[in-house]
Amino acid sequence: MLSFYSHDHYCSGKEEYSKAPGKIYVTNDFIPQFFDQNTSIPSTVNLNSAKGKSHFHFDPVNNTITVKEKGFYFLQFSVQVFAAAGQANLPLKFELQRNGGTLINSQTSFNNNNFDVDYATSTLLLEELEKGDKIRLVLSGPSPFPQGRVTRLDFASVAIFEA
Repeated sequence: MLSFYSHDHYCSGKEEYSKAPGKIYVTNDFIPQFFDQNTSIPSTVNLNSAKGKSHFHFDPVNNTITVKEKGFYFLQFSVQVFAAAGQANLPLKFELQRNGGTLINSQTSFNNNNFDVDYATSTLLLEELEKGDKIRLVLSGPSPFPQGRVTRLDFASVAIFEA
């Protein structure tokens, strides 16, 4: 049972983002990824580098983070997108998936306007993860992607750390 009473959990405010050994930060290192009418939705976001992998294994080929130790973890992601062409006010939806299923539906949904750069961060999720769970970041909407629309993903990151 997870409790947030002061005698169970103490934060001094001096922690970086977690003193616990179980943490990972994965990013795409600003390598752009494009989404258009030929993109199959949901579409996995390409990630290519990871830091602090003690309780996790990052597979850059399949863009998955595999949990090596069962526990309670905080999960959060960020994305930066640019609308290169097409429909204005396109509602984009990004989410984290565990083993192919949605952790929380519509984790981050926002309208992306033509020639606008949008940066969005998901809410901080607390989840119990099992050993062997595979986590991935996906663009899950709209489906299908509108004809003539091109969206460029400039940046993406996933942070997971022990609760």
